[in-house]
Amino acid sequence: QEQVMEVARIIGGYSLGSADLLRRAMGKKKPEVMEKEKKNFIAGARNKGYSKEVAEGIFDMLLPFAGYGFNKSHAAAYSVVAYRTAYLKANFPAEFMAANLTNEMNSPDKFAQYLIETKGMGIEIAPPSINHSDRQFTVVDGKIVYGLQGIKHVGEAAVESILKEREENGPYTGFLDFLYRSEPKALNSKLLESLIQSGAFDGLGDNRPTLMANMESAVKHAQKRRESEAFGQASLFDADEEAAMETFEMEILEDSSLLEKLEIEKELLGFYVSGHPMDMYRDIWKRTVTIDLGQLERLPLGRPVNLVAMVTGLREITTKGGAGDRMAFLQLTDFNGTIEAVAFPKLWKECDERVKADGIYGFKGKFETRQDKLSFLLEDVVDPESLEPEAIREAHVVLVKDFCTQTALRAILDTCITYRGNCSLLIHLIGHRNEAEESSEAIESTQEETVIKAGREFSVGYDEDFMGALREQQAVSDIWFN
Repeated sequence: QEQVMEVARIIGGYSLGSADLLRRAMGKKKPEVMEKEKKNFIAGARNKGYSKEVAEGIFDMLLPFAGYGFNKSHAAAYSVVAYRTAYLKANFPAEFMAANLTNEMNSPDKFAQYLIETKGMGIEIAPPSINHSDRQFTVVDGKIVYGLQGIKHVGEAAVESILKEREENGPYTGFLDFLYRSEPKALNSKLLESLIQSGAFDGLGDNRPTLMANMESAVKHAQKRRESEAFGQASLFDADEEAAMETFEMEILEDSSLLEKLEIEKELLGFYVSGHPMDMYRDIWKRTVTIDLGQLERLPLGRPVNLVAMVTGLREITTKGGAGDRMAFLQLTDFNGTIEAVAFPKLWKECDERVKADGIYGFKGKFETRQDKLSFLLEDVVDPESLEPEAIREAHVVLVKDFCTQTALRAILDTCITYRGNCSLLIHLIGHRNEAEESSEAIESTQEETVIKAGREFSVGYDEDFMGALREQQAVSDIWFN
């Protein structure tokens, strides 16, 4: 960038201030702004005595930097960071993702993306544990354990006290043991409720409803026992009274359902960690949905698609005008992401009584962009069980050009032939284009990517095994179906 500023100053006659504006335009990667600057550059260069041809040639050398460019030292340092990061992710995946989750705890969108990726890598995320959790996310026996400090209403001082006692005197053996050993000033009802309902005591024998029902009397019992031990009063009681003071019988309640646990977990932790309310619909979702809400830039516009999603937000409005019809905006969430959906008056009148917040439904509709905002326009709301699979027409495979050796391409070709089907195969080739690429039958091209539609003989089928086999190839960066 400094070199470009010097070129602009010496050859184009720019002031340092103007040259800095040119640098900013390049740094923000705005080619259209660079085109406007071209006229200024050529005019300045001609005033300096350079020909128009030379000025144009020099400016054209600068243009690629509008795509991407920075110092070699910067690139070298980044390559080291990239290598080390890749090494950690490949060799210590659970620890790597635990560190990322900790880092993004206060960024809901990024945190949700990391949760999805972690589960996609086959790494289990366990709820908080009074005996295994640290302050933040840690790894225990290959599982990522939620940190105590990430629980709502659990403060830093309480976490420090819990961890210090556990480190000095060993794991807690039960809820009462935890109460006996905890500092009274560190305990309060909100803290205990949050620890119980988030699952921190799940591994100690008693279920959450039982602990919630007995919490108050258990706290009083622990307090009375501490006082008797502190003042040596145990000797004042007979054997039966001493025995009664040592024991505490809990009233046992039936355990909560998974959905009830997850609902409270979402409230206290901010996310569904140990499961998802849609888990019972996962097979239907896999069978009937082909779009990925986690990758909004790939959502197809203007064609009918299916969704199986949970209504996580619902806002009803009355339309303007004499009719005063009601319509609704719904926030729909599936395993990968969230989208806003719109139900116009005609549809909303048909389904408003059966569509409720936190309900899970099958949705049919189209994605559209209005005023630069992506929305899902609903056409029908059905029971997930009755949702029919979409007609899948295209398989998209992204290849990294630098890894496309003859051996790699042959392996990819063999895989495609093995899994023949009715889906057209589209190859997205990432890398710098050369003359061979320019002359290929590309249906869409950009500076960084060329999309090539393969012949009919290479049509493939929608198959999980096919996607798994391709993902094992180093040259394959991504694959999805439309």
